[in-house]
Amino acid sequence: MQNVLRQIMARGEMVAIYGDAFDYDYDFVGYIQAMDENGLLLSKENHGGYPNGFVLLPT
Repeated sequence: MQNVLRQIMARGEMVAIYGDAFDYDYDFVGYIQAMDENGLLLSKENHGGYPNGFVLLPT
């Protein structure tokens, strides 16, 4: 999975990452800014497409 996320980051594509497998309203949408073996930094976008801060997610 980390290889796929690295490819997405290299292409500069927007991603949606769900924080809970059973709650589809708990999601993060944005661009992966950095990634290592401990986690990834995502620059979030709101549903209007505007920047909405950052979140650090474990991988």
